[in-house]
Amino acid sequence: MLYALLVTQPLLGWAMLSAGGAPVVVLGSVRLPRIAPCDARLFWLLRQCHSILAYALMTVIAAHVSAIVAHTVTLRDRMLSRMTFALPSARRLGRPLRVIAGGDTKGG
Repeated sequence: MLYALLVTQPLLGWAMLSAGGAPVVVLGSVRLPRIAPCDARLFWLLRQCHSILAYALMTVIAAHVSAIVAHTVTLRDRMLSRMTFALPSARRLGRPLRVIAGGDTKGG
C-alpha cells in the first residue's frame, strides 16, 4: 500500500498540474510533458484525488511509524535492527564484538 501511494501521488500531481495548464518543472530546469488535457473539470477531479491520497499516505506512514514503535518498545523483538543494516549485537553472537573487529578478548 505504501509503495503504491508513493508512486501514485506524484503521478496524480503531475496529471493535475497538466490539466490545470501549469508547467511541471523538475529540479529547476527539466520540463515534463503534459500527461493530461487542459480541462478545469479534470483538474478539479484530479485535485480531489490528490488530496484524498495525501491523507491516505499520511495515514499509512503514521501506521508504519506506530508499528515500528510498537515492535521496538512494546514487543522488543528487534524488528527495526533486522530491517536496517545494524551491527550484530554481541549478545546475539555469543561473543564480544572486539573479536569480529580483530581485537583481543582480554580488553587490551
